[in-house]
Parts: sequence; structure tokens; C-alpha cells
Amino acid sequence: MRKVIDWKLYDTKVSTLICRATNHSYWGDYWNERLYKTKNGVYFIAWEWGALTEYCISLGSGTLDGSSSIWVQHSIWEIMEWFEKVSCFIIEDWEENFFREFWDKIKEA
Repeated sequence: MRKVIDWKLYDTKVSTLICRATNHSYWGDYWNERLYKTKNGVYFIAWEWGALTEYCISLGSGTLDGSSSIWVQHSIWEIMEWFEKVSCFIIEDWEENFFREFWDKIKEA
């Protein structure tokens, strides 16, 4: 997926995949979000949501379809909030990647 936001290109094919979360559904309520890091150190989330989710789009005549896009993460805190929201859906192997990437930002409780 590629998208230009504020005159900057975000491309999942040339960025590093850090973490992946999904609800593993194969029906219209599926969703899949992936956290990437660009070569310049900017983080973004590429997402796809199914036709039965809050991000569906109407095709008219009562027909719905899924949608996809990119969210740019402007601060480490936005990334941490995203991780907390989807942490129970993180695919296990990817959770280690996330902690390796952000370990120095996580503080002891």
C-alpha cells in the first residue's frame, strides 16, 4: 500500500514492518492493522477494515465494502496508545518486535 500524506510518501513495500494485529475473522467484520517504520524513522499504521466495521464504505443500494488507508503516528504516545488498544490481537511473534523497537520508551510501573 502506498499513500502520500502532507507531501510525504508512505509505502509498505519499502518500510520495515514492526508489528501486526488482526482479529483473524474471514467475514465482513475483519480488520488488520500493521505498524511500519520508514527509512527516515517515521511510524505509520496501514490498515484494512471489512464491510461490517465502522470504516466500511457505501457502494449504494445498501451494498457495503471494506476500506483501507494509512494513519501517520506523530508521537511515540500515539503508537503506545495504539498498541494498548490492539495488544490482545497482536500476533505473538510480532509482539517481540514491538518491544525490541520501543523498549527504551517503556517505563517500570
